[in-house]
Amino acid sequence: MIYSEPVPNFTVTIKYQYEDGSQAKPDNTVTGKQNTTYSVTSPAITGYTPNQSVVTGTFTGNKTITVTYTKNVERVTLTYNANGGENPPAAETVDKGKEVTVKGKGSMTKEGFTFLGWNTEKNATEANIMPGDGVALDENVTLYAVWQEDKPQVETTTIPLTLGVYFKVLAEDEDG
Repeated sequence: MIYSEPVPNFTVTIKYQYEDGSQAKPDNTVTGKQNTTYSVTSPAITGYTPNQSVVTGTFTGNKTITVTYTKNVERVTLTYNANGGENPPAAETVDKGKEVTVKGKGSMTKEGFTFLGWNTEKNATEANIMPGDGVALDENVTLYAVWQEDKPQVETTTIPLTLGVYFKVLAEDEDG
């Protein structure tokens, strides 16, 4: 009679938690024979990303694995629009709520115009956001360049004039 040693079963317990350590989902326990593999997909949680989307391994003993869910950070973009000019500064994408320092004009140009600053309104005539200002972004924002047309330089020259005034006296004779 041949006796074989039974192959042991092991369990892997997967804990699902948030970054603060609180439970995100109920634990998942899988059981398998020694040296077999396991693959468990982490459950989806809206607004969060697990540090392991699939937990895989080989049963080599009882163990606990923790999957940590990190809150997704919404990203927003600050876009610069040259508003008729050329070569605006590059857009910046940051975490929602973060303050961004507004860029200057850099190499942006518009022939015959002077850059005054930025505005969130495309047709603005006055800049209400200046380079160096801090802007907290809670949503995507486009800043439009505000331009002022250059006035042509008019040269004035003063020329002194001497006006000659002449009077002609007509004499009438006594006869009429």
